[in-house]
Amino acid sequence: MNLMIALNASNLSKSLGKLNLRDVSFSVSSGQTACLLGPSGCGKTTILRMAAGLLSPDGGKVRYALEKGNEITPRELRGSIGLSLQEPALYPELSLRENAEYFASLQGIYGEAFSAQFADLCLKLELSEFAQQEAGNLSGGQKKRASIVNALIASPQIVLLDEPTAGLDYNSRRLVWELIEELENEGKLVLMTTHYLEEAEYIGEYLVIIDDGRVVAQDEPGALLSNVLGKSIVRAECRPGEHFEPEQVRSILAKAGAESVACNDSIVIAKTLKPIAAQAALEQYITNRRLKAFAVCRPPTLDDAFFVLTGRVGAEIAEKRP
Repeated sequence: MNLMIALNASNLSKSLGKLNLRDVSFSVSSGQTACLLGPSGCGKTTILRMAAGLLSPDGGKVRYALEKGNEITPRELRGSIGLSLQEPALYPELSLRENAEYFASLQGIYGEAFSAQFADLCLKLELSEFAQQEAGNLSGGQKKRASIVNALIASPQIVLLDEPTAGLDYNSRRLVWELIEELENEGKLVLMTTHYLEEAEYIGEYLVIIDDGRVVAQDEPGALLSNVLGKSIVRAECRPGEHFEPEQVRSILAKAGAESVACNDSIVIAKTLKPIAAQAALEQYITNRRLKAFAVCRPPTLDDAFFVLTGRVGAEIAEKRP
């Protein structure tokens, strides 16, 4: 039977090299998938390590609340936590199955119970034909999926995944997404990090957007978009070699009734209750400047919200990872 568990992070702070994580708070419960979203180096992995009990915060705390109301530390609950970090945790001289057997034995899982769970995970992640192959000879994507097998081999109640699809092709990413959805439906608590906006939008029931060591927004995807950008936006993007004049654009859109404008020399996003007027004003500016850009009015996306909150677009944060 699955326990009802909630992860509560309260006012976390941590300094590691150039990282200065500060005042991070969020919660995630059983049956929910939460995504820590942000560029590499923003503190996502550090938060995940603290949630796993591998790292202690300089300030604040991480606690797991059980259904009876008592709270325990990550170290006290470690036997119920499955963790997959960015670098696959595999012994290269052992086969994929032998690796999984070792990690299962640490949790007291042997025999038929192990074999059934191993076969099921390999089937779902399309690794069955590689079960007897030495881990050192697996491809990068196979190693990544094998590491997820190791994290889930003991059927943990809490699943922590650090960029589980980084470096995977689209088909392999879909396999991981489907597995995460299944874990969520089974009542597991899933906390994952990602730098893929479309992944967070697809799989995350709750999003925590982190930039430069701090939480800049958090909520369910629909509520987050609504709070940041409302029901519709006006957006324009320059072609290469052209540029906007941010201050002039902000002034023009403010006169057209825009509530707020996020703008750099290549992208403009306006939150407004008068989208037709804002679109017309922006199109007139584009015409006057003889730019090849064009303005569109549409519902906002997570990429739009991320740009407004951080000044970055999805392609930029994805490009920071190989």
